[in-house]
Amino acid sequence: MAGRGIFLLNAALGIIISIVVFSKLKGEWAGAKGEKFDLAGSVLYSLAMIILVYAFSVLPKFWGLGLVAASLAFFFIFYSWELRQEFPVLKVDY
Repeated sequence: MAGRGIFLLNAALGIIISIVVFSKLKGEWAGAKGEKFDLAGSVLYSLAMIILVYAFSVLPKFWGLGLVAASLAFFFIFYSWELRQEFPVLKVDY
């Protein structure tokens, strides 16, 4: 029962924070007007992070190293993708 209570507390806190952020930071998004959202870059970055976190959780096993390598490959693909985007998720060229 305590496990569900912790989840409900975090879910409620997340909803409250989302409401506050979206109601107070209206002008914050004005700088991105007219820019297209880089969905492919977001998916690549998310996959790389998810695989990396999971890989670290199973790292004592041999295939954990394979997952770390796969994650690094996704990060490299993400980096290559972002270099070619007009409006990248993460600006990697300076």
